[in-house]
Amino acid sequence: MREDRRDIGTTEYTENAWSERFNKRSPASAPVVSARHKVKAVALVAVFAVLALFTVIMTTQSGYAIYMNGEELGSAKDIDMVEEAVQSAEDHASRILGYEYSVRENIALEPGRTAATDESTGTDIENAILENIEGIAKLYALKLDGETVAACEDAGTIDSVVNAVLDRFTSKDTVSASFIQKVSISLEYVNEDLLCNEAQLLEMLVPEDGGEPLLSVERTDRVVTSYETDFERIVEYDDTAFEGDDTILVAGIKGLNRKTEQVHYLNGVEQDRLLLEDELVIKPMNEVKSVGTKVRPYWMSYGEYIWPTDGILTSYFGYRSTDVGSSDHKGIDIAGDSGQDIYAADGGEVIYSDWLEGYGYLVKILHDNGDVTYYGHCSELLVYEGEKVGQGQLIAYMGCTGIASGDHVHFEIRRDDTPIDPLEELPY
Repeated sequence: MREDRRDIGTTEYTENAWSERFNKRSPASAPVVSARHKVKAVALVAVFAVLALFTVIMTTQSGYAIYMNGEELGSAKDIDMVEEAVQSAEDHASRILGYEYSVRENIALEPGRTAATDESTGTDIENAILENIEGIAKLYALKLDGETVAACEDAGTIDSVVNAVLDRFTSKDTVSASFIQKVSISLEYVNEDLLCNEAQLLEMLVPEDGGEPLLSVERTDRVVTSYETDFERIVEYDDTAFEGDDTILVAGIKGLNRKTEQVHYLNGVEQDRLLLEDELVIKPMNEVKSVGTKVRPYWMSYGEYIWPTDGILTSYFGYRSTDVGSSDHKGIDIAGDSGQDIYAADGGEVIYSDWLEGYGYLVKILHDNGDVTYYGHCSELLVYEGEKVGQGQLIAYMGCTGIASGDHVHFEIRRDDTPIDPLEELPY
Protein backbone atom coordinates (compact mmCIF):
# COMPACT_ATOMS: atom_id res chain seq x y z
CA MET A 1 0.00 0.00 0.00
CA ARG A 2 1.11 3.50 -0.65
CA GLU A 3 2.19 5.58 2.29
CA ASP A 4 0.69 8.79 0.77
CA ARG A 5 -2.93 7.59 1.09
CA ARG A 6 -5.50 10.17 0.15
CA ASP A 7 -9.17 10.58 0.94
CA ILE A 8 -10.99 9.89 -2.32
CA GLY A 9 -14.37 9.30 -0.80
CA THR A 10 -15.74 12.71 -1.68
CA THR A 11 -14.11 13.15 -5.11
CA GLU A 12 -15.26 11.49 -8.28
CA TYR A 13 -12.76 11.23 -11.09
CA THR A 14 -13.41 10.60 -14.76
CA GLU A 15 -10.92 10.07 -17.51
CA ASN A 16 -12.00 13.18 -19.41
CA ALA A 17 -11.92 15.37 -16.34
CA TRP A 18 -8.48 14.07 -15.45
CA SER A 19 -7.23 14.68 -19.05
CA GLU A 20 -8.61 18.17 -19.11
CA ARG A 21 -6.91 18.99 -15.81
CA PHE A 22 -3.66 17.43 -17.00
CA ASN A 23 -3.66 19.38 -20.37
CA LYS A 24 -4.37 22.85 -18.89
CA ARG A 25 -1.46 25.27 -19.22
CA SER A 26 -0.95 28.78 -17.83
CA PRO A 27 -0.77 31.53 -20.57
CA ALA A 28 2.73 32.77 -21.38
CA SER A 29 4.02 35.73 -23.49
CA ALA A 30 5.22 34.80 -26.99
CA PRO A 31 8.83 35.85 -27.69
CA VAL A 32 9.80 37.63 -30.97
CA VAL A 33 12.22 35.60 -33.08
CA SER A 34 13.50 35.56 -36.63
CA ALA A 35 12.37 33.06 -39.21
CA ARG A 36 15.74 31.24 -39.11
CA HIS A 37 15.67 30.97 -35.38
CA LYS A 38 12.05 29.82 -35.56
CA VAL A 39 13.01 26.94 -37.81
CA LYS A 40 15.85 25.88 -35.54
CA ALA A 41 13.70 26.22 -32.43
CA VAL A 42 10.86 24.23 -33.94
CA ALA A 43 13.29 21.49 -34.99
CA LEU A 44 14.82 21.26 -31.52
CA VAL A 45 11.42 21.25 -29.86
CA ALA A 46 10.27 18.48 -32.20
CA VAL A 47 13.32 16.37 -31.40
CA PHE A 48 12.90 16.81 -27.65
CA ALA A 49 9.17 16.13 -27.89
CA VAL A 50 9.72 12.87 -29.73
CA LEU A 51 12.34 11.81 -27.21
CA ALA A 52 10.10 12.73 -24.28
CA LEU A 53 7.09 10.97 -25.80
CA PHE A 54 9.18 7.85 -26.49
CA THR A 55 10.43 7.87 -22.90
CA VAL A 56 6.91 8.27 -21.47
CA ILE A 57 5.51 5.54 -23.72
CA MET A 58 8.33 3.19 -22.77
CA THR A 59 8.05 3.71 -19.00
CA THR A 60 4.43 4.57 -18.19
CA GLN A 61 0.93 3.98 -19.41
CA SER A 62 -2.34 5.66 -18.59
CA GLY A 63 -4.42 3.70 -16.00
CA TYR A 64 -6.25 3.74 -12.68
CA ALA A 65 -5.29 3.51 -9.05
CA ILE A 66 -7.78 1.27 -7.20
CA TYR A 67 -8.94 2.01 -3.64
CA MET A 68 -11.17 0.24 -1.12
CA ASN A 69 -12.26 2.14 1.97
CA GLY A 70 -9.39 4.52 1.39
CA GLU A 71 -6.82 1.72 1.15
CA GLU A 72 -4.97 1.48 -2.14
CA LEU A 73 -5.35 -2.01 -3.54
CA GLY A 74 -3.30 -1.70 -6.73
CA SER A 75 -3.45 -0.26 -10.21
CA ALA A 76 -4.66 -1.28 -13.66
CA LYS A 77 -5.08 0.17 -17.12
CA ASP A 78 -8.01 -2.07 -18.17
CA ILE A 79 -11.28 -0.91 -16.64
CA ASP A 80 -13.04 -4.12 -17.78
CA MET A 81 -10.44 -6.23 -15.99
CA VAL A 82 -11.08 -4.27 -12.79
CA GLU A 83 -14.83 -4.82 -13.16
CA GLU A 84 -14.32 -8.58 -13.58
CA ALA A 85 -12.01 -8.68 -10.53
CA VAL A 86 -14.58 -6.84 -8.36
CA GLN A 87 -17.36 -9.16 -9.55
CA SER A 88 -15.22 -12.21 -8.88
CA ALA A 89 -14.33 -10.93 -5.39
CA GLU A 90 -18.02 -10.38 -4.58
CA ASP A 91 -18.91 -13.89 -5.76
CA HIS A 92 -16.03 -15.36 -3.79
CA ALA A 93 -16.94 -13.43 -0.62
CA SER A 94 -20.61 -14.45 -0.93
CA ARG A 95 -19.64 -18.12 -1.08
CA ILE A 96 -17.32 -17.76 1.93
CA LEU A 97 -19.76 -15.79 4.11
CA GLY A 98 -22.87 -17.65 3.04
CA TYR A 99 -24.87 -14.63 1.94
CA GLU A 100 -24.86 -12.03 -0.85
CA TYR A 101 -22.00 -9.63 -0.29
CA SER A 102 -21.23 -6.44 -2.24
CA VAL A 103 -18.10 -4.28 -2.16
CA ARG A 104 -18.84 -1.90 -5.04
CA GLU A 105 -19.87 0.97 -2.79
CA ASN A 106 -16.46 0.76 -1.12
CA ILE A 107 -14.42 0.70 -4.37
CA ALA A 108 -13.07 3.87 -6.03
CA LEU A 109 -10.85 4.41 -9.07
CA GLU A 110 -8.44 7.30 -9.57
CA PRO A 111 -7.35 7.88 -13.18
CA GLY A 112 -3.67 8.60 -13.53
CA ARG A 113 -0.37 7.50 -14.93
CA THR A 114 0.57 4.08 -13.65
CA ALA A 115 3.91 2.37 -14.17
CA ALA A 116 3.43 -0.65 -16.44
CA THR A 117 5.71 -2.80 -14.31
CA ASP A 118 3.49 -2.18 -11.25
CA GLU A 119 0.22 -3.07 -12.94
CA SER A 120 -2.01 -5.42 -10.88
CA THR A 121 -3.58 -8.57 -12.30
CA GLY A 122 -7.22 -9.46 -11.81
CA THR A 123 -6.18 -12.03 -9.20
CA ASP A 124 -4.10 -9.43 -7.37
CA ILE A 125 -7.09 -7.09 -7.19
CA GLU A 126 -9.52 -9.86 -6.11
CA ASN A 127 -7.16 -11.04 -3.34
CA ALA A 128 -6.58 -7.48 -2.17
CA ILE A 129 -10.35 -6.97 -1.89
CA LEU A 130 -10.81 -10.20 0.05
CA GLU A 131 -7.99 -9.19 2.41
CA ASN A 132 -10.02 -6.12 3.36
CA ILE A 133 -13.35 -7.83 4.05
CA GLU A 134 -14.15 -8.35 7.71
CA GLY A 135 -14.83 -11.99 8.60
CA ILE A 136 -12.61 -13.37 5.85
CA ALA A 137 -9.03 -14.50 6.41
CA LYS A 138 -6.39 -16.36 4.45
CA LEU A 139 -5.89 -19.67 6.29
CA TYR A 140 -5.07 -23.30 5.65
CA ALA A 141 -8.38 -24.96 4.87
CA LEU A 142 -9.27 -28.62 5.45
CA LYS A 143 -11.55 -29.88 2.72
CA LEU A 144 -13.54 -33.11 2.71
CA ASP A 145 -14.83 -34.03 -0.74
CA GLY A 146 -14.15 -30.45 -1.83
CA GLU A 147 -16.11 -28.85 1.03
CA THR A 148 -14.22 -26.70 3.54
CA VAL A 149 -15.04 -27.91 7.05
CA ALA A 150 -12.35 -26.20 9.16
CA ALA A 151 -9.29 -23.97 8.98
CA CYS A 152 -6.05 -23.52 10.89
CA GLU A 153 -3.22 -21.03 10.87
CA ASP A 154 -0.71 -23.61 9.65
CA ALA A 155 -0.92 -26.74 7.54
CA GLY A 156 1.06 -28.78 10.08
CA THR A 157 -1.79 -28.65 12.61
CA ILE A 158 -4.28 -30.06 10.12
CA ASP A 159 -1.83 -32.71 8.94
CA SER A 160 -1.15 -33.79 12.53
CA VAL A 161 -4.86 -34.10 13.39
CA VAL A 162 -5.68 -35.98 10.19
CA ASN A 163 -2.93 -38.48 10.95
CA ALA A 164 -4.19 -38.80 14.54
CA VAL A 165 -7.66 -39.72 13.22
CA LEU A 166 -6.09 -42.35 10.98
CA ASP A 167 -4.07 -43.74 13.90
CA ARG A 168 -7.15 -43.87 16.14
CA PHE A 169 -8.95 -46.24 13.81
CA THR A 170 -6.03 -48.55 12.95
CA SER A 171 -4.42 -51.43 14.83
CA LYS A 172 -1.32 -53.60 14.81
CA ASP A 173 -3.08 -55.94 12.38
CA THR A 174 -3.97 -53.22 9.87
CA VAL A 175 -2.65 -53.79 6.35
CA SER A 176 -4.41 -50.86 4.69
CA ALA A 177 -6.35 -47.80 5.81
CA SER A 178 -7.83 -44.83 4.02
CA PHE A 179 -10.36 -42.06 4.39
CA ILE A 180 -13.81 -42.41 2.88
CA GLN A 181 -13.72 -38.75 1.89
CA LYS A 182 -11.20 -37.05 -0.35
CA VAL A 183 -9.00 -35.03 2.03
CA SER A 184 -7.10 -31.93 0.92
CA ILE A 185 -5.35 -28.98 2.55
CA SER A 186 -4.99 -25.63 0.77
CA LEU A 187 -4.10 -22.04 1.62
CA GLU A 188 -7.07 -19.89 0.68
CA TYR A 189 -9.55 -17.30 1.85
CA VAL A 190 -12.14 -18.72 4.23
CA ASN A 191 -14.69 -17.65 6.79
CA GLU A 192 -12.89 -16.74 10.05
CA ASP A 193 -15.52 -18.72 11.99
CA LEU A 194 -13.89 -21.90 10.66
CA LEU A 195 -10.64 -21.18 12.51
CA CYS A 196 -9.87 -23.77 15.21
CA ASN A 197 -6.94 -25.18 17.15
CA GLU A 198 -5.67 -28.75 17.17
CA ALA A 199 -7.91 -30.02 19.99
CA GLN A 200 -11.03 -28.39 18.52
CA LEU A 201 -10.31 -29.85 15.09
CA LEU A 202 -9.84 -33.36 16.47
CA GLU A 203 -13.10 -33.15 18.45
CA MET A 204 -14.88 -31.92 15.32
CA LEU A 205 -13.61 -34.76 13.16
CA VAL A 206 -13.97 -37.55 15.77
CA PRO A 207 -16.29 -36.58 18.69
CA GLU A 208 -15.26 -37.99 22.07
CA ASP A 209 -18.89 -38.65 23.01
CA GLY A 210 -19.10 -41.36 20.38
CA GLY A 211 -21.00 -39.30 17.84
CA GLU A 212 -20.75 -39.97 14.12
CA PRO A 213 -17.22 -39.07 12.91
CA LEU A 214 -17.03 -36.28 10.36
CA LEU A 215 -13.92 -37.86 8.87
CA SER A 216 -14.47 -41.59 8.30
CA VAL A 217 -11.77 -44.23 8.10
CA GLU A 218 -12.09 -47.61 6.46
CA ARG A 219 -9.42 -50.19 7.11
CA THR A 220 -8.57 -53.78 6.38
CA ASP A 221 -6.89 -55.97 8.99
CA ARG A 222 -5.19 -59.29 8.53
CA VAL A 223 -6.09 -61.14 11.72
CA VAL A 224 -4.43 -64.39 12.75
CA THR A 225 -5.99 -66.36 15.61
CA SER A 226 -5.39 -69.79 17.08
CA TYR A 227 -8.10 -72.07 18.38
CA GLU A 228 -8.35 -75.58 19.78
CA THR A 229 -10.06 -78.40 17.92
CA ASP A 230 -11.67 -81.22 19.85
CA PHE A 231 -10.55 -84.81 19.55
CA GLU A 232 -12.76 -87.72 18.58
CA ARG A 233 -13.96 -90.11 21.27
CA ILE A 234 -13.61 -93.75 20.33
CA VAL A 235 -15.53 -96.28 22.45
CA GLU A 236 -14.45 -99.88 22.87
CA TYR A 237 -16.99 -102.14 24.56
CA ASP A 238 -15.76 -104.70 27.12
CA ASP A 239 -18.10 -107.55 28.06
CA THR A 240 -15.80 -108.58 30.91
CA ALA A 241 -16.27 -105.26 32.72
CA PHE A 242 -19.44 -104.29 34.53
CA GLU A 243 -21.76 -101.55 33.32
CA GLY A 244 -20.57 -98.23 34.63
CA ASP A 245 -16.97 -99.39 34.93
CA ASP A 246 -15.66 -97.13 32.18
CA THR A 247 -11.94 -96.74 31.70
CA ILE A 248 -9.98 -94.22 29.61
CA LEU A 249 -7.42 -96.26 27.73
CA VAL A 250 -5.90 -93.36 25.79
CA ALA A 251 -6.35 -89.77 26.91
CA GLY A 252 -7.48 -87.41 24.19
CA ILE A 253 -5.41 -84.34 23.31
CA LYS A 254 -6.98 -81.34 21.61
CA GLY A 255 -5.50 -80.08 18.35
CA LEU A 256 -4.53 -76.53 17.41
CA ASN A 257 -5.55 -74.62 14.30
CA ARG A 258 -4.36 -71.25 13.02
CA LYS A 259 -6.94 -69.14 11.21
CA THR A 260 -6.15 -66.15 9.00
CA GLU A 261 -8.96 -63.72 8.20
CA GLN A 262 -9.34 -60.45 6.35
CA VAL A 263 -11.54 -58.10 8.38
CA HIS A 264 -13.04 -54.88 7.06
CA TYR A 265 -13.82 -52.05 9.51
CA LEU A 266 -15.51 -48.66 9.22
CA ASN A 267 -14.57 -46.23 12.00
CA GLY A 268 -13.46 -49.15 14.14
CA VAL A 269 -16.71 -51.11 13.72
CA GLU A 270 -16.42 -54.46 11.97
CA GLN A 271 -18.35 -54.65 8.70
CA ASP A 272 -17.44 -58.07 7.35
CA ARG A 273 -14.72 -60.71 7.40
CA LEU A 274 -13.32 -63.18 4.90
CA LEU A 275 -11.58 -66.44 5.78
CA LEU A 276 -8.27 -66.61 3.94
CA GLU A 277 -6.72 -69.72 5.51
CA ASP A 278 -7.44 -72.30 8.21
CA GLU A 279 -4.30 -74.29 8.90
CA LEU A 280 -3.91 -77.33 11.18
CA VAL A 281 -0.89 -76.74 13.40
CA ILE A 282 -1.17 -79.61 15.91
CA LYS A 283 -3.20 -82.69 15.06
CA PRO A 284 -5.59 -83.83 17.83
CA MET A 285 -5.11 -87.23 19.47
CA ASN A 286 -8.26 -89.28 19.80
CA GLU A 287 -9.54 -90.54 23.14
CA VAL A 288 -10.06 -94.26 23.53
CA LYS A 289 -12.55 -95.32 26.20
CA SER A 290 -13.41 -98.81 27.40
CA VAL A 291 -17.06 -99.24 28.38
CA GLY A 292 -18.20 -102.26 30.39
CA THR A 293 -21.26 -104.08 29.15
CA LYS A 294 -21.54 -106.85 31.74
CA VAL A 295 -24.66 -106.51 33.86
CA ARG A 296 -23.52 -105.45 37.30
CA PRO A 297 -25.08 -106.81 40.47
CA TYR A 298 -27.38 -104.30 42.10
CA TRP A 299 -25.30 -104.38 45.28
CA MET A 300 -21.97 -103.45 43.65
CA SER A 301 -20.48 -100.15 44.74
CA TYR A 302 -20.16 -97.20 42.39
CA GLY A 303 -17.44 -95.59 44.49
CA GLU A 304 -19.54 -92.44 44.77
CA TYR A 305 -22.02 -91.62 47.53
CA ILE A 306 -25.53 -90.21 47.58
CA TRP A 307 -27.25 -88.48 50.51
CA PRO A 308 -28.78 -91.11 52.83
CA THR A 309 -31.90 -89.03 53.50
CA ASP A 310 -33.47 -85.60 53.11
CA GLY A 311 -33.45 -83.09 55.95
CA ILE A 312 -31.61 -80.31 57.71
CA LEU A 313 -27.90 -80.54 58.51
CA THR A 314 -27.80 -79.90 62.25
CA SER A 315 -24.28 -80.96 63.21
CA TYR A 316 -21.03 -80.99 61.24
CA PHE A 317 -17.95 -83.23 61.28
CA GLY A 318 -15.23 -82.57 63.89
CA TYR A 319 -15.17 -80.65 67.14
CA ARG A 320 -18.44 -79.33 68.49
CA SER A 321 -19.70 -77.83 71.74
CA THR A 322 -22.61 -79.98 72.95
CA ASP A 323 -24.26 -81.34 76.07
CA VAL A 324 -25.47 -84.43 74.19
CA GLY A 325 -23.10 -86.88 72.55
CA SER A 326 -19.42 -86.60 71.79
CA SER A 327 -17.68 -83.26 71.29
CA ASP A 328 -15.48 -85.00 68.70
CA HIS A 329 -18.18 -85.59 66.12
CA LYS A 330 -17.14 -88.36 63.72
CA GLY A 331 -19.87 -87.71 61.15
CA ILE A 332 -22.76 -85.39 60.32
CA ASP A 333 -26.33 -85.25 61.65
CA ILE A 334 -29.26 -84.88 59.26
CA ALA A 335 -32.53 -84.07 61.09
CA GLY A 336 -35.95 -85.09 59.81
CA ASP A 337 -39.17 -86.74 60.97
CA SER A 338 -39.54 -89.90 63.00
CA GLY A 339 -39.91 -92.90 60.68
CA GLN A 340 -38.40 -91.06 57.68
CA ASP A 341 -36.70 -93.31 55.08
CA ILE A 342 -32.93 -93.88 55.24
CA TYR A 343 -31.12 -95.22 52.13
CA ALA A 344 -27.77 -96.89 51.48
CA ALA A 345 -25.30 -94.22 50.31
CA ASP A 346 -23.65 -96.81 48.04
CA GLY A 347 -23.92 -100.52 47.31
CA GLY A 348 -22.16 -103.09 49.47
CA GLU A 349 -22.52 -105.70 52.24
CA VAL A 350 -24.21 -105.06 55.56
CA ILE A 351 -21.63 -105.91 58.23
CA TYR A 352 -23.62 -104.68 61.26
CA SER A 353 -27.31 -104.18 61.94
CA ASP A 354 -28.14 -103.91 65.65
CA TRP A 355 -28.00 -101.71 68.74
CA LEU A 356 -24.61 -100.13 69.57
CA GLU A 357 -24.07 -98.01 72.66
CA GLY A 358 -24.55 -94.28 71.93
CA TYR A 359 -25.47 -94.95 68.26
CA GLY A 360 -28.70 -96.63 69.18
CA TYR A 361 -29.91 -98.79 66.32
CA LEU A 362 -27.08 -98.77 63.79
CA VAL A 363 -26.40 -100.11 60.26
CA LYS A 364 -22.84 -100.48 58.88
CA ILE A 365 -22.22 -101.16 55.17
CA LEU A 366 -18.86 -102.27 53.72
CA HIS A 367 -18.32 -100.98 50.20
CA ASP A 368 -16.14 -102.41 47.43
CA ASN A 369 -13.50 -99.70 47.88
CA GLY A 370 -13.03 -100.65 51.55
CA ASP A 371 -14.98 -97.69 52.98
CA VAL A 372 -17.58 -98.34 55.69
CA THR A 373 -20.66 -96.13 56.11
CA TYR A 374 -22.57 -95.73 59.42
CA TYR A 375 -26.29 -94.96 59.82
CA GLY A 376 -27.12 -94.34 63.54
CA HIS A 377 -30.05 -93.44 65.85
CA CYS A 378 -32.51 -95.38 63.67
CA SER A 379 -35.98 -96.20 64.95
CA GLU A 380 -36.15 -99.46 62.95
CA LEU A 381 -33.63 -101.53 60.95
CA LEU A 382 -34.75 -103.15 57.67
CA VAL A 383 -31.59 -105.14 56.70
CA TYR A 384 -29.58 -107.84 58.36
CA GLU A 385 -25.91 -108.59 58.74
CA GLY A 386 -24.44 -110.30 55.63
CA GLU A 387 -27.14 -108.94 53.31
CA LYS A 388 -26.15 -107.32 49.99
CA VAL A 389 -27.72 -103.88 49.40
CA GLY A 390 -27.68 -101.58 46.42
CA GLN A 391 -27.12 -97.81 46.29
CA GLY A 392 -30.35 -96.03 47.23
CA GLN A 393 -31.92 -99.12 48.81
CA LEU A 394 -34.14 -98.51 51.87
CA ILE A 395 -32.26 -99.87 54.90
CA ALA A 396 -33.86 -98.22 58.00
CA TYR A 397 -36.19 -95.57 59.40
CA MET A 398 -35.13 -92.37 61.16
CA GLY A 399 -35.46 -92.17 64.94
CA CYS A 400 -34.03 -90.85 68.21
CA THR A 401 -32.40 -93.95 69.71
CA GLY A 402 -29.13 -94.01 71.63
CA ILE A 403 -27.70 -90.70 72.78
CA ALA A 404 -29.76 -88.20 70.75
CA SER A 405 -31.74 -85.06 71.34
CA GLY A 406 -34.15 -85.41 68.41
CA ASP A 407 -35.09 -87.43 65.34
CA HIS A 408 -32.12 -87.59 62.94
CA VAL A 409 -29.63 -89.91 61.27
CA HIS A 410 -25.97 -89.88 62.25
CA PHE A 411 -23.99 -90.54 59.01
CA GLU A 412 -20.31 -91.52 58.99
CA ILE A 413 -17.77 -92.54 56.35
CA ARG A 414 -14.73 -94.45 57.63
CA ARG A 415 -11.74 -95.02 55.40
CA ASP A 416 -9.13 -97.44 56.76
CA ASP A 417 -11.17 -97.28 59.98
CA THR A 418 -10.55 -93.50 60.21
CA PRO A 419 -13.58 -91.16 60.08
CA ILE A 420 -13.50 -88.60 57.23
CA ASP A 421 -15.77 -85.62 56.60
CA PRO A 422 -18.80 -86.94 54.66
CA LEU A 423 -19.40 -83.51 53.11
CA GLU A 424 -16.20 -83.98 51.12
CA GLU A 425 -17.65 -87.14 49.53
CA LEU A 426 -21.34 -86.24 49.10
CA PRO A 427 -22.62 -84.38 46.04
CA TYR A 428 -23.39 -80.67 46.43
